[in-house]
Amino acid sequence: MLVSPLLFALAQQAAWPPAPPLRIGTEDQSTATLLPDSVVATRQKDGSWKCLFRFNPGVKAESVCVVGSFNAWKVGSHQMRRTVGGAWEIDMQLSEGVHYYKFVVDENQWHHDQRNHQHIDDGHGGRNSVLGLGVLASISESHEHSGDGKINAAGLEHDPSKNFYLQKLNDGSCLLRYRSLANDVEKVTIAFRKPASHLAMSPVLSDKRSTVWEARIGGKVNGDYTFILKDGDLTAAHPANFQLNQKAMQSNPVPEWAKHAIWYQIMPDRFRNGERSWDPKDVNTWTARYDHLEDFEAVSGQSYWKYAVFQRNYGGDLQGMIEKLSYLKELGVNALYLNPVFQAESHHKYNATSYLHIDDRLGGGGYAAAEASEDLLDPTTWTWTESDKKFLEFVRVAKSQGFKVVIDGVFNHVGVQHPAFQDLLRNGKSSPFKDWFEVTSWDPFKYSGWAGFGELPVFRKDEIHGLSSAEVREHIYAITRRWMDPNGDGSCDDGIDGWRLDVPNEVPMPFWDQWCSLVREINPEAYIVGEIWQRAEEWVKPGRFDAVMNYPFAEAVIPWIANRENKLSTSEMVNQLTELRLAYGVETGQVMQNLVDSHDTDRLVSQIQNPDRAYDQRNRLQDTNSNYDDSRPSAESYQKARLVALFQMTWIGAPMIWAGDEIGMWGADDPMCRRPMMWKDLEPFADPNEYWSDEQHLKWYQEVIALRNKYSALRIGQVELVRVDDEKNIFAFKRSAKGESLLVVLNASSQVFTNPIDKLNLGSGWKQVFGKTAAAAEWSGSVWLKK
Repeated sequence: MLVSPLLFALAQQAAWPPAPPLRIGTEDQSTATLLPDSVVATRQKDGSWKCLFRFNPGVKAESVCVVGSFNAWKVGSHQMRRTVGGAWEIDMQLSEGVHYYKFVVDENQWHHDQRNHQHIDDGHGGRNSVLGLGVLASISESHEHSGDGKINAAGLEHDPSKNFYLQKLNDGSCLLRYRSLANDVEKVTIAFRKPASHLAMSPVLSDKRSTVWEARIGGKVNGDYTFILKDGDLTAAHPANFQLNQKAMQSNPVPEWAKHAIWYQIMPDRFRNGERSWDPKDVNTWTARYDHLEDFEAVSGQSYWKYAVFQRNYGGDLQGMIEKLSYLKELGVNALYLNPVFQAESHHKYNATSYLHIDDRLGGGGYAAAEASEDLLDPTTWTWTESDKKFLEFVRVAKSQGFKVVIDGVFNHVGVQHPAFQDLLRNGKSSPFKDWFEVTSWDPFKYSGWAGFGELPVFRKDEIHGLSSAEVREHIYAITRRWMDPNGDGSCDDGIDGWRLDVPNEVPMPFWDQWCSLVREINPEAYIVGEIWQRAEEWVKPGRFDAVMNYPFAEAVIPWIANRENKLSTSEMVNQLTELRLAYGVETGQVMQNLVDSHDTDRLVSQIQNPDRAYDQRNRLQDTNSNYDDSRPSAESYQKARLVALFQMTWIGAPMIWAGDEIGMWGADDPMCRRPMMWKDLEPFADPNEYWSDEQHLKWYQEVIALRNKYSALRIGQVELVRVDDEKNIFAFKRSAKGESLLVVLNASSQVFTNPIDKLNLGSGWKQVFGKTAAAAEWSGSVWLKK
């Protein structure tokens, strides 16, 4: 990277662009040879793709739509039209890249594209069809040759609307990036029109497919720019020109405290039962075997997989969370993310009955009386229940002990018991809430539910406001103020410190732009993180989210450490992490939630016990994944899980632990990953041969968390790659900040890697601060300090 580039002037009257532009020939206009015959795609001048999808369901259908990663899998948003002969089709504009899709018949029958042989497991026993648009999306390896005087124009990429390619830095400068196919271009420079000047770019990432080039631009450079490419005897300009206006660009500052956060995720019902008088009528025994029915479940006529295991309540509550703050303090975490806490029928509470009140079972009750006396649309009538007061007590106590508290905001949908939806059911078009929800038919009455689930009615949306109803928007704004500044005095000391947003990509961006502005008006240091599972730099632009849940971190690290047959090489893993690091930039990168599992995936140690699966795929026992091992994992799997934890605590980004990982809890995907916490003081469990708190595992987590808390370089230091060894599966990198450097050496092989300082030729003055001093154990890591 060129930190202080030297610009040299060219003749003021130089021709523009200063080299003949490359042309994308007709042979590059589509990837027709790589597409299924059910899709016709043509590249547009702006770089997007016009796609015609065709599908024949083979049966009579009232409606067919296409859903996928491009529309958040939203049923009904992209309706296909019927053609002669019973087939259906739709024209769509898609961005370049990889997309996943399915066809949905009559809103409930999901089909993969049988004419497309490219697919991945969908995690539910089916397939998602894969569509790659553009050269970079459709190849696994470049076959270009450096120095041959030829450049593949279709493999060039620069999109200034994406943070990856253009981002403002806090010092007023900005980073420009450019991508070419691997081994296709020998030299890249940026050409500016006025004043005419050139700036050399440096390669910052290379893999089998592509090379990424980067340059740092001073704050005074603006106007037209393009890229000049040289390969062999060929010198040419990029096919298009671009505009740079640094004055109009904004940097993306993030809450300072979030750079130092070590997150701990809690699902309240499964964490700790502190007050049994708040328990529901039928509460499950905390220490019973999770994979068996209890007596009251059997009497109700339920089967284990049909309703019983999904409807359980274990009685975890706010009092239990208060009691265990000392445990969390000793563990070393300092930021808590709580799954939904609002009034709801389920244990997970993603089906909110009310945003106004904390669930009765968590804090002592009072919801029914409050709901009967309040006007949903008038915040001046809202009261505080006993559960609300208990939650505010929890927030006060937690913050007094140094914890930050972030709660789940589910603003895409509610549960069917929500008063607004109940009024709609009773009064139909006469309901004052008729515009709140996505009603698809009034006679007969039909509505849209999230992911097709009728118990989760979704709010109506549009592209102008995000959430269509002004009343819905104002309602959410009001509850945002309520929980961030409960007493309304302008100070946030008594409120939550931020929000984790559930499925935010299903609500159009205009709503989030307004909502984020409100949140920062209430508390400029609030933290906003979105549940986006893919790389998502468009969500962390200035004025939007501070971070997203960084699932791609897990998708890179776990296959490197855990896989056997499909082991990710060290260089492939590092390239994936580098792509992420470049995409998000310095500030945002430091606050990304680096998680390896959650309530929506199988547990970390179970992922390791069941290797060679795509992340969060084929991991649900209820989907007849009979070969998934859901028993207590082996000692080897726990060793590897500890290496993952060390990686989490030393890499750039804020690590997040799913409650129970630190004591060795395991489990397949939901519901098995949601076993109640295995507290030491509750032992013995019903099966003491499997269920117990692993003290050795807990000690490791305490040590690696303490390591991160001790050295600021592990929290805010930049990353320098030291060794990327595919043969030995060794990865070494440095983190440096404030006069200290930390060298982290990770060994993902089964071989011993001794004396890493001598082998890495880094000179003297290094002191080992973590790991064994003699021969390292298998799948081990060590950390070294130099001041």
